[in-house]
Amino acid sequence: MSGSPSPDSDRRIIVDHVNHTAGLVAADLRATAPVAAGLPLANMLDAWPARVARLNAAAFSIDIDLGAEKPVGVLALARTSLGPGDMVAWSAGTLRGGNDLWQGPAVAGARTGIGFHMALAPAGLVARHLRMTVTTAPASQHVDIGLIWIGPGDRPEANMVYGWRLEMEDASRIAVAEASGAEWVDRGPKRRSLVFDFSMTAGDRQAAIDRLFDRGLTRPVLCVPAPLGDWPREGMIGRIAAHGGFVRTDPLFHSTSLTIRELL
Repeated sequence: MSGSPSPDSDRRIIVDHVNHTAGLVAADLRATAPVAAGLPLANMLDAWPARVARLNAAAFSIDIDLGAEKPVGVLALARTSLGPGDMVAWSAGTLRGGNDLWQGPAVAGARTGIGFHMALAPAGLVARHLRMTVTTAPASQHVDIGLIWIGPGDRPEANMVYGWRLEMEDASRIAVAEASGAEWVDRGPKRRSLVFDFSMTAGDRQAAIDRLFDRGLTRPVLCVPAPLGDWPREGMIGRIAAHGGFVRTDPLFHSTSLTIRELL
């Protein structure tokens, strides 16, 4: 079975609180390439993206067993070494390595230095076994992957309000000599934040309250403000750094404001 999500649903913001890989262990992953010593596949299951897994090959596949059939709407990688020309393809099957449920196209577009890569699954996909296939161009000696996210791809029925913004945070320090004015730069990590409001129906509001109550502000979330837009630069996996509560804006809709800060 193959297919793709509807264009209208693709345009809605993704705010996904569920990562099906969070409860997995290394035995649930199987790679077709050697893995570097000290950088195991289990690092892709860690909520700290800087702790990467390293595959010593230019092309390889990773099979993922979710342990049970689960809804799959979005598949993403964070803090990878992939660049704009590197391709990632996903598939889903009833057996490990199979593609009888879904065979997705190879997708390029990761932004060098950010390393976020995303694919959308067809609406209604429920699967246990997934395969990710990576091909680098030009061929690389190894590929690093910091975090793998497989989730239902939750989207509010309404959408973001105009005025959302993408902020940059640079932890570098610049020291200036008082006498000469010379500057020395101590380069630090860079991270992004998404700040936005979005509208919700009553049903979306109840679901959002439940998610925040159950998962709080400490669990990672995946946020893609424009899935059909510039997701390599704007999409991220982070934590909710600020939440503005829920506001009833009219008889039919509610709104809330969020700040999502990228995990490093």
